[in-house]
Amino acid sequence: MNKLSQKSQFARNINFLRNQQRLTRKEAAERAGINLSSWNSYEEGRAMPNLEKMPGMCAVLHFTDVLAMIEKDLANDRRIMVINKHEARLSIQKLEQFIKQQ
Repeated sequence: MNKLSQKSQFARNINFLRNQQRLTRKEAAERAGINLSSWNSYEEGRAMPNLEKMPGMCAVLHFTDVLAMIEKDLANDRRIMVINKHEARLSIQKLEQFIKQQ
């Protein structure tokens, strides 16, 4: 999957997950500790967040499988996982280790 399609898939997924939580973009951004313009750029597919922002986003969205957020179409995957903050941190750590090994 190329960078452009990763951004698009990630954007669709965070929009889907945010709507599942019944949050506005502003509420999600505030709860994740991200400024609204950054959140908007992620949700509109113009940018990807850095790894430091992912735990907060995952916690707000109640979803920690970061790779799935980038690679899968969560809106059409009926196996959505709801997970907690601790699991989000572990998922981020695994992703960071994976990136370092590449």
